[in-house]
Amino acid sequence: MNNRSLASFLLTSLIVVISCLSACFGQNAKQQKLLSELKVAKLDSNQVNLLNHLCTDLVDEGDVYNSLKYGWKALTLSKKIDDKNGIIISYSNLGFTYGYDGKYDKALKMYRRSLEYSRKYKQELSFVNALVNIGTIYDINSDYKNSLRCYFYALKYGKRTKNTDLLADVYQNLGVTYYALGNLPESLKMHFKSLRNYDKLRDDSGKVDEYNSIGNVYADLGNEESALGMYQKSLKLALRLQDKDGIGNAYVNIGIVYKDLKRYPEALKMYDKAIRVYSSIDDRLGLSIAYNDKAKLYYNTGKYQEAIAICETSLKNSVYVNEVSETTNSYLTMSKVYIKLGELKKAKSLIDLSLRQSFDIREKQNIRDSYAALIQLDSASNDFKSAFQHQKQWLSYRDSIINQEAEEKSYQTVLQYSFDKKADLEQRKHDKAISQLNQQNKLSSQQKRYLILILIVFSLSGLVIWYFARRSINNRKKLAAFLANENQHKEMLLQEVHHRVNNSLQMISSLLSIQADSTENNEIRDYLLKSENRIQSMSVMHQLLHLGESKLEVNMQDYFNGVIDFYSSLLESKPQVKLKVFVPSVSFHTKLAMPLAIILNELITNSLKYAFPNGEGEIQVSLSPETDSGSWIFSVKDNGVGLQTKNTPVDQSSLGLTLVQLMVKQIAGTITIHSDQQMAVIIVFKDKV
Repeated sequence: MNNRSLASFLLTSLIVVISCLSACFGQNAKQQKLLSELKVAKLDSNQVNLLNHLCTDLVDEGDVYNSLKYGWKALTLSKKIDDKNGIIISYSNLGFTYGYDGKYDKALKMYRRSLEYSRKYKQELSFVNALVNIGTIYDINSDYKNSLRCYFYALKYGKRTKNTDLLADVYQNLGVTYYALGNLPESLKMHFKSLRNYDKLRDDSGKVDEYNSIGNVYADLGNEESALGMYQKSLKLALRLQDKDGIGNAYVNIGIVYKDLKRYPEALKMYDKAIRVYSSIDDRLGLSIAYNDKAKLYYNTGKYQEAIAICETSLKNSVYVNEVSETTNSYLTMSKVYIKLGELKKAKSLIDLSLRQSFDIREKQNIRDSYAALIQLDSASNDFKSAFQHQKQWLSYRDSIINQEAEEKSYQTVLQYSFDKKADLEQRKHDKAISQLNQQNKLSSQQKRYLILILIVFSLSGLVIWYFARRSINNRKKLAAFLANENQHKEMLLQEVHHRVNNSLQMISSLLSIQADSTENNEIRDYLLKSENRIQSMSVMHQLLHLGESKLEVNMQDYFNGVIDFYSSLLESKPQVKLKVFVPSVSFHTKLAMPLAIILNELITNSLKYAFPNGEGEIQVSLSPETDSGSWIFSVKDNGVGLQTKNTPVDQSSLGLTLVQLMVKQIAGTITIHSDQQMAVIIVFKDKV
């Protein structure tokens, strides 16, 4: 190397070093300022705040070790000086950092402690935030049943805070969870509620995400035109905000719709635009998704070699950010291409790898897709027996992960251990008998023959007992496996029935709501809204049955609260009308629960509509046992103007009252109506189906 080249090299190196140092100092300027303030800060809540700021800033830069270090320091100091707010925030920050690091069990533990202290110190907003965070961890672990429970509790308590921003996030999470469960009508409903809240806040960033989510639901429902309209709205807002992540997501989603419509050139343009946007912000996960969808397009158009090359690029990006779910998607896309190319061994190894990783992260959608790829591979190999087996497994993993094989192995292990233990005991007895026989060498030959004969009989008896015991164990094992399989099958069928009935009722309710909003005739709108409330009262029961343990009984406290929740917006518009509910946590059969809910719906509707012309009053709902007769008393009272005057008879012809009387007759009850100073409907019935 000559002197000129050497000088040029040194100068270039110096510029690079200076640039790196400048970037490093610029990036850490905020942390240096916080550290400087921390050195002079007193041991008070101000220092707790500084430590928590450092915790969140460091995890944003990917420095998990130091983030945890300052987070634990903040928690220790908060407890030492009894800083209640600091304790709650510290636990929440630690939960976020552990979640970022993929340690979800620890994250869940931290969020639960945050929830516990929020309840203890009566911090309602923090309590709701903790519920949302816990629900998010359950979502990551595909535990959608528990995540739904967390979000619904968050919604219940969040409405008390009247925090629109928080409610928008809760509705958004509910929409995402229902989408993962395949309940598309309910997902669409939740996303629209979230969108309305973001619209109230004028939060365009939140609206970008919601337009994308609503577009995803429309796409899965097969409504490509509506999906495309939502994605274009999202793109327009994201471009105005210069939200590059939102822009990239919109381009990818629009490309998917164009691909499904077989408008391949337009789809390719969208994917290339998304790749340029993601490259500009070094979003490796976004790049992985965009490249994978582009590879699927090449697969659809028969360009298999190009698809393989694009898949490899997608795989490199997902591996770089350790995004296992997207990695498995890339493996599956590549395996389908190899099947088309006839390279079945490569396809098999990729599918097996995808299946293992999907099981590791409990990603049931990817497990289902892996089994679908195996079915395609088996068909290409003419292995129809394996295809049939994989078809059964694919059906099992459509809605939930069922680890039946592990349970059967555990059961067989227990039986084998029990059998081995018995066999070992018999062997010891046998050895002991032989030992005793050898020690009695002084006995006469006749005695020895008797002993040998007894030993032979004992051994034969033992063998016979062993044979029948083993056959009995095998029969019991087969019977237990058969009964368990049948029971599980029936449970899945019943759960599917409740799931589908609830979906159908929600779809009818949504259609009635849309129709009510579109009509200008107030009387027709009133009839439609009443019908929607009646359907919703039935839908709540099927939702509780789907989520609950029992498939024939519902908790009346949860059921009534679910029905009353539909009147929350109406009650908010009448702040002087109070609704008090006194219902114990008791379970009734569905044949009894549904008529009571319909009665409740009709009576509350009647009271809210007619009882309070001045917009002020109180409604009481109660359910209590009558100790002497073993009956139950269900009553709905209000202190409004009453149902009748002294000279006017009760109108028996109204549809609402007719429904009430029919439902009372259905549960073999008696109804009493008082309307002197206030309206009171009292129903007495037996807790028997």
